[in-house]
Amino acid sequence: MLSQDGYIRITPEEMVNTPLIHLISGLDQEEDKDHSLGATQTCIAGYTEWVSDQPPVITVGWDWRLDSESGELRYLRTSAPRSNIMFVDDQHVDLGPARTEAILEKIINALSWQRVVHCIITQRYQ
Repeated sequence: MLSQDGYIRITPEEMVNTPLIHLISGLDQEEDKDHSLGATQTCIAGYTEWVSDQPPVITVGWDWRLDSESGELRYLRTSAPRSNIMFVDDQHVDLGPARTEAILEKIINALSWQRVVHCIITQRYQ
């Protein structure tokens, strides 16, 4: 249920059992760089947003960057999640923003979001 303060209060277990659907992903605009000096390092970075498909709608988004330092391309989350969730314990007491963020980061890290974002980005920016 949506609270007066805009949060959807759920337990972490309820969140794990709530399917998230990809809503949108995109690339961030790269800063204009002076290319007269030759080759310059670039960073491919973007954002992704996911939602639940049942009311009240849960929204979760985060920033990412494409990393190639290991020799293969990997999508890495680079920001804390943005969401309308406040996790609560079994007694329905708020866990607070910091604990909610930490738990949500673990949930996101367990998702297979990288493959979905890669497909969307390559289709969108052909």
